[in-house]
Amino acid sequence: MTRGFWTIEGIVCRSVDFQWTRERFFSGIFVVLKNSWLKTTKVASISNFAAFKCFPIKFPVKISQNLHLSMANPLQNSVIDDSGIPRLPVNTESIKYNDWNIQYTKSHILKSICTNENKCKLEEPNCCELCFYNFSLELPSLPDMVFPRNALVLTHTGGAVLQFNAMDALKRVSSGRLDLKVAFADEWKETRPAECTEVKTKPFDWTFSTDYQGSANEKLRSEPTELKIDVTKLMKREAIMFYQDITLFEDELHDNGIAVSSVKIRVMPSGFFILLRYFLRVDNVMVKIVDTRFHLEAGLKYILKEFTFREAKVDELAHLPPSLLINPSDLEKHVPVKQQTREKLTFCE
Repeated sequence: MTRGFWTIEGIVCRSVDFQWTRERFFSGIFVVLKNSWLKTTKVASISNFAAFKCFPIKFPVKISQNLHLSMANPLQNSVIDDSGIPRLPVNTESIKYNDWNIQYTKSHILKSICTNENKCKLEEPNCCELCFYNFSLELPSLPDMVFPRNALVLTHTGGAVLQFNAMDALKRVSSGRLDLKVAFADEWKETRPAECTEVKTKPFDWTFSTDYQGSANEKLRSEPTELKIDVTKLMKREAIMFYQDITLFEDELHDNGIAVSSVKIRVMPSGFFILLRYFLRVDNVMVKIVDTRFHLEAGLKYILKEFTFREAKVDELAHLPPSLLINPSDLEKHVPVKQQTREKLTFCE
């Protein structure tokens, strides 16, 4: 058994256990493919696949004679994680827009196990990311996928900073009980003894609902306003100088729906627009859309911010086709607004 970092015709694989046999098989590797699972047992060549997404192969894959396999040093841009395993490079980019520096970072999901054998302490510098999140958050459980290094940061030359990250989003999740049951809860209860169903709620908000509205420093002064974001200006056709869609966390609610927090940014010659969204769908029960929009118009010394909270039971949306319930962008206009606030964020020169 040989352990190492491998590349296959320039396609990056993570550190793997490779077993030499007469047939030569991989076991438990990760391969970068284009939007597809590698489900065949014989591979002629994968040189035509574009690097797009990373998927796990959960069964042995036979390597043909046409597939070049070579031992390689870790890529110069790869990331060494807490356990010393090279990962795919961190994806980061920045752009200068007038007096603003806009930068995003994307990286891997949070590990599910402690890399220090559960001996981490918060104050120690070698505390792993998982333990840091567990120590910092008052939650008994984390979402299925947390992206601890994903972030969007906007920095003004005057010192104002507006950023979006998973940690701050999860800090807004309630650690109290949530009286919300999945659609089949009553049916499940009828099939169980009474002593097994006394606790009707989970000990925390298992939907990870958050009203996170971004993180700003003291240089960004906030005040209520009656000004509205001009949607007609945002609908005008103009060049897109910069665009990113960044996921902060996501959970499938044990196959009972979806909860996802994400932030999108679009930079145009006329300004920039940010949409921070938390979307929740509990199948056959309810939907929730929590949006925070930010709009800066070129030449102005303030950012307009709009917070909107929408919620509805699925019964109230019975007239809609089921396919609409999975797309928050199409769904939002059908979900009633429960709360809305507007703010003016002024930044200092």
